[in-house]
Amino acid sequence: MESKDKRKILKRQMKISKIREKGITLVALVVTVILLFIITGVTLGNVLGENGLIEKAKKAITLYRESETDESMKIGQLANLLNDNGDNTDNSGNNDNNEEKNRNFRSRYR
Repeated sequence: MESKDKRKILKRQMKISKIREKGITLVALVVTVILLFIITGVTLGNVLGENGLIEKAKKAITLYRESETDESMKIGQLANLLNDNGDNTDNSGNNDNNEEKNRNFRSRYR
């Protein structure tokens, strides 16, 4: 009888040891969760931080809009200058006034 009981106990212990080998230990689970928290913290810091991706995108939008406005103003000034050049020439072909405007314009936008 005792040998049957011992066999049953041994079989049960073997089954338990196999189950333990297949399962995740609590230590491995805790380490994994801690690593995930660290990765999440670093990622959120890079995205939402003071100099993160969102702030950089906002700055880029602002710079783009400013340069777009500046470029529109320069194009408008250039168009006005070109229109003025056609209107200010006298019949003798003297373009001294236009040349002065061209020099001023070039010096301003170099």
